[in-house]
Amino acid sequence: MLNELETVQRRVLRGTKFSKMFRYRCAEFLYLVVEDGIFAEAEIPAGWGLLIREGEGLRLGRAPANLEAAASQRWALLECIAIAGTRAFNRLNGVMVARPDWTSADLPKI
Repeated sequence: MLNELETVQRRVLRGTKFSKMFRYRCAEFLYLVVEDGIFAEAEIPAGWGLLIREGEGLRLGRAPANLEAAASQRWALLECIAIAGTRAFNRLNGVMVARPDWTSADLPKI
């Protein structure tokens, strides 16, 4: 559990995943949901909103920037994620998929 927390903290502080989500315009609004008292304002990624958990509810700590993400941007990102996931699945399961630039001579003999 502690290792997972350290990994998440490193990602937050370096902004690896957060900066990509903002740059790729994954959504209209991006929020970080946190427990009260476990963050410093400087740790919240630029442009992100902040929701602080209070019991069963959430309190708005900071409003997010409106990214005005176009539907075409969101669909393109979703398509890239689906393609990457399919490739990873195929690799793990030994599936060889013919690419359009391959000729029949490039394919493995069965």
